[in-house]
Amino acid sequence: MELAHRPAWRWLVVPLAAVMTAAFSFAAPASAQSTLRQAAADDFLIGVAVSNSWLNNSTFANLAATHFSSVTAENEMKWETTEPSQNSFNFSPGDQIVNFARQNNQHVYGHTLVWHSQAPGWVQGLNGTAMDAAMQNHITRLMQHWSDDIQRWDVVNEAVSDNNGQLRNSFLLNAMGPQFIENALTYARAANPSATLCLNDYSIDGINTKSNAYFTMVQDFIQRGVPIDCMGFQAHLILGQVPGNMLQNLQRFASLGLEIWVTELDIRIPRPVSQQNLQQQANDYQQVVQICQQANCDGLTIWGLHDAQSWVDSTFPEFDSPLLWDDNFQPKPAFNAVLNQLGGGGGGPGPTPPAPPTNLTANAGSNSVSLSWNGSSGATQYQVHRALGASGGSFSQIGTTSGTSFTDNNVSPNTTYRYRVTASNANGTSDPSNTVTVTTSGSGGPTTPPPGGADCAVTYVANDWGGHPGFTADITIRNTGNTTINGWTLTFSYTAGQTIEPPGWNGTVSQSGSTVTAVNASWNGTIPPNGTANVGFNGTAASVGNNPPPTSFSLNGTSCTVS
Repeated sequence: MELAHRPAWRWLVVPLAAVMTAAFSFAAPASAQSTLRQAAADDFLIGVAVSNSWLNNSTFANLAATHFSSVTAENEMKWETTEPSQNSFNFSPGDQIVNFARQNNQHVYGHTLVWHSQAPGWVQGLNGTAMDAAMQNHITRLMQHWSDDIQRWDVVNEAVSDNNGQLRNSFLLNAMGPQFIENALTYARAANPSATLCLNDYSIDGINTKSNAYFTMVQDFIQRGVPIDCMGFQAHLILGQVPGNMLQNLQRFASLGLEIWVTELDIRIPRPVSQQNLQQQANDYQQVVQICQQANCDGLTIWGLHDAQSWVDSTFPEFDSPLLWDDNFQPKPAFNAVLNQLGGGGGGPGPTPPAPPTNLTANAGSNSVSLSWNGSSGATQYQVHRALGASGGSFSQIGTTSGTSFTDNNVSPNTTYRYRVTASNANGTSDPSNTVTVTTSGSGGPTTPPPGGADCAVTYVANDWGGHPGFTADITIRNTGNTTINGWTLTFSYTAGQTIEPPGWNGTVSQSGSTVTAVNASWNGTIPPNGTANVGFNGTAASVGNNPPPTSFSLNGTSCTVS
């Protein structure tokens, strides 16, 4: 069995004169460890996604140079940009980012060689043999062009679907079969034997069906000698939803000898954004960085520098504010949380977060579970996490409180749950408390539907995958009535032959004929008046450009307005 290939790090080192004359060169501030890259350990890269359009902004460029030791190109190294027509390569956009990194003594993380999205039309129309040859040529040309500058690549991006851990139904899989993944890795090793080769995907941050599929795949590759060095966990997270078993998940991949990266971290906040939301976001960022440190990650990349740059506004318009700086380049609480967790802010280790809560107890009825615990000194907030079943499954945050008790009213009768609690303050978030397991009893009453027609509003946004019939759908349900919705089922129909990839996220999504049904997850079934819930999924249109949105939606049997 061949162990994963882990080459020694190779940093971009340039003559001192070049650094001194660079337009946006890195210069150490006067105070010690006041920047992210200064605070980070010597063997830990702290990265940011950049684009050439933003690097032309001097404020952005100076922050990117000052605070980060690694950069990732948002789009400039993807297939549609680098090889828009077959064997005709455009390296200039990527070269600009590499030059910026050289000027500022930064590492470059290559993103991405093979991906079903943002791929040019010409490659999607090839047959299997021709596509495999084109893929090999593309990988070889990019890796050799940047062989001196990029020593870590996302070789294959998002190869597994959200449908029970199966490979994504993409033009790559359809033309070349499952072999395309290991072929791509093999071609990459041949193109640059010293490079670190990564797989990368979203929604694999915790232990779940999708991350299990990757774990099995990587184990198989290692056993068969397929070159694989690294696993990338994107971590596009929603406020309060850092997976409870993220550390265990990263550690099990590291145990295979792989390099571990959090590659595209952002944490989006439901609108409207409050100060409490921003503090929770800071706690979440601190927790992810802490997990990465405990798992001995080689690096962590934040997917953008400031909120105005982020993809979130256009993709998830009901969310906002996912990054460390705001629209006006002002640092947010999340920036200070990350700086402190890395060890900065005061020239030494960051402030200590509260101790974990103790003596967590639970009492269950048929429709609620009451929790109480011993508080932690200095804690300003507690986060309550729940998992379904006596074992297995991921913990998700279901609520917060400033006190030492909490009642979970979003439970089902005769169902087993597990709970644990964390404590937080401005210094960060504690480790979890003890875990308690309870089973609800009896039979509960029916869920509460919207009290009348048009007491719910639905916003549906579909983002097409440019040049491919695939799309990502995001649905926001708003309770426009005066009564809390306890449990929801949303139904709608497609009119143009679209198909979805179940089970989706933030709920369970299924399809029968043209009708799609979405049911709440365990943690988002309660929608208070003027509150919202979100559910999403990937899908495929019958043809490119033929993807009209649904025209009507029904929530718990009641028609909703479409906004």
